[in-house]
Parts: sequence; C-alpha cells; structure tokens
Amino acid sequence: NDPPLLSELAVFKYDVAEWESIVAQLQRKISQVQALLDPLVAARMNAEAHLKDTKSLIRPICHLPNEILMQIFHLCIPLFPAANTLDSTTVPWTLTHVCQRWRNLARSLSSLW
Repeated sequence: NDPPLLSELAVFKYDVAEWESIVAQLQRKISQVQALLDPLVAARMNAEAHLKDTKSLIRPICHLPNEILMQIFHLCIPLFPAANTLDSTTVPWTLTHVCQRWRNLARSLSSLW
C-alpha cells in the first residue's frame, strides 16, 4: 500500500473526527438506555425470585404429611452407614439442607441419627 497523499490525509482525518463523534453519540445513547434498563433488570430478578418462591409452595412434596416424609427419610438411610457420621454429604445430613420443614423433621427423628 502506498502512503496517502496529503489531500487524502485531510479527508481521512475528517473521517476519523466524524467517526469519533458518531461513536461518542452512540456511547451516550447506550448509557441512557442502560440507565433505563438497569432498574428493569433488577425488577425482573426480584419478580423471578418471587415466582420461584411461589412455585415452591405448590409443589406436591410440600403437601405430604410429616408421617409420609418420615417414612421416606427412613428409606434414605443406607444399609451400611458410612464410618464418618459427621460427613455432611450423607444421610441424614443432606435431608437437613433441603428446607426448614425437612430440617426440623429430620432433627426430630432420633432413629435417623
């Protein structure tokens, strides 16, 4: 490529200034739109959290009587328990990490421990 002529150089410099101006205008518009978008994103995240919480209330397992859950908990106990009973990745510890109801129920069953 040959270097630009002096007359072309002036045109290129003008084009650079024009494009810099366009980029700056676009950035300002993006910032304005982002300022409008941020609260909407936060509101959507809040709505999604409420939706998740509400959906969890209508899951069938939430309506099982404690007596049925206790039987299920007993079925989870391995035939040959691990030597380390303080391992939080084994039953009954995992049952206590599902929800408050399960935690209370599992802790109340001495036969799990």
